[in-house]
Amino acid sequence: MNSAKLIRLLPGIPIVAGMVWLIAYTDSILSIYSILPGSLLLGGGVSALLLRGDFRTPQVVAMGALVGIVSAVCLVASIDFWSFICVLSLSFASLLVAGRGFDIYPPQADIPENTRPLAVAAKAALDEVALGAVIRLMLRSSDAALIDKIAEESHEAIALLDKEGFLDAPTDWHRDPVVPEDIIFRPASFRGLGYQKMSFNSGYQAPIEFPGFERWQGKKNNRTAHGIILRHPGPPRPWMTCIHGGGMGDDVFNLVGMQAAKFHRDHGLNVILPVLPLHGPRRIGKMNGVGLIGGHLTNTLFGLSQAAWDLRQMLAWVREQGEPNVGLYGISLGGYTTALLSSLESNLACAVAGIPASQLAPMIVKLSEPRFSAGLAERGLGLKEIERLFTVISPLAMKPRIEIDKRYIFAGIADRMVPADHVAELWRHWDKCRIAWYQGSHVTWRWESPAQRMLDEVVGKHLQI
Repeated sequence: MNSAKLIRLLPGIPIVAGMVWLIAYTDSILSIYSILPGSLLLGGGVSALLLRGDFRTPQVVAMGALVGIVSAVCLVASIDFWSFICVLSLSFASLLVAGRGFDIYPPQADIPENTRPLAVAAKAALDEVALGAVIRLMLRSSDAALIDKIAEESHEAIALLDKEGFLDAPTDWHRDPVVPEDIIFRPASFRGLGYQKMSFNSGYQAPIEFPGFERWQGKKNNRTAHGIILRHPGPPRPWMTCIHGGGMGDDVFNLVGMQAAKFHRDHGLNVILPVLPLHGPRRIGKMNGVGLIGGHLTNTLFGLSQAAWDLRQMLAWVREQGEPNVGLYGISLGGYTTALLSSLESNLACAVAGIPASQLAPMIVKLSEPRFSAGLAERGLGLKEIERLFTVISPLAMKPRIEIDKRYIFAGIADRMVPADHVAELWRHWDKCRIAWYQGSHVTWRWESPAQRMLDEVVGKHLQI
């Protein structure tokens, strides 16, 4: 049997797993543990069989598999040994299948081969869980009337950008930064790590009168820029600017997720951790990032434009402290922002774009409900037009302003949030700079040695004390 036929049989694994979960404990109190994993696995498996190519199917299967593994562990003392092994094995097998995916994936140019298929599949499955269970909670459903408004506003915005020449000269969209004069610092600490919370009036303004900007300015929490400062006493030291990913933004997530202690304590650097628009104390709902991706496309445009403006103000403040060596490091959405800033700032010691998005339009399509992207396409806003709107915030539309030996990228070959071919496109745009690929996914970067070795290498080469 050839590989194509074998792949077509893969949906059978979660289908069988789901049926076993649903049938085995139907007449027992234990059914409270079996209904959810069984329903998700069976539904996801059937969808994979009948709706080939639907990117949501692996997410459903991965969630069901993970719930199944947890449920099996919870039931270990309540069911016999072989029943435990059966449901645990089927759930774990379904997790690997979800990570592997249900389609045939041909080799891609400039992306290393998968040399650890089982481990990589398990890591990729964690991405699918994150996409299905977390990321979608950040997105809002859009009805036909709202899609009409979004399309009308976006077409008007594209026409205006073209008329004003910003599509041909996207860097002109971004104003030169100023040093904030109203900065407020408040002391704080986390697990013995002392830091300062920084805030100031963002003052962001679109360079011209622009559709949707009044709505954007109505998000009051977002008008104040925030950041975290970890600073050593004594003479000036190099600074590392750590730009968080989407869905982060709170102090704990930023300090732990962006490895602030690693840079501050282990490497002896001063560290600044900016908070991106609509995240952390700037958010407008219960979840970080809600309203930035998915919904009004001009919100994405304003959000990344304001991110560049706020961060460049912070960089101006850092340089005013007397230390010229300032590095950039960002992950995911922060990696995209790092690439954008590298096209606007020339006086940077280094820039590390971790698991970076390079195109926002395909990400919006993947993260949003199909009816949203289909509705936009029906109204003349396909991938090409959306990316045209984002020209003024696209790293691919601008030349990097820092030298090639100061540009770095790391990425996972099985990233389900930021496709590896998008990373490769940024790498080629960055003149094939130093890149570290790892055998993993989006959410595993923190534990991948190639990524960590690159960060240590960058600090040692460009930010020595």
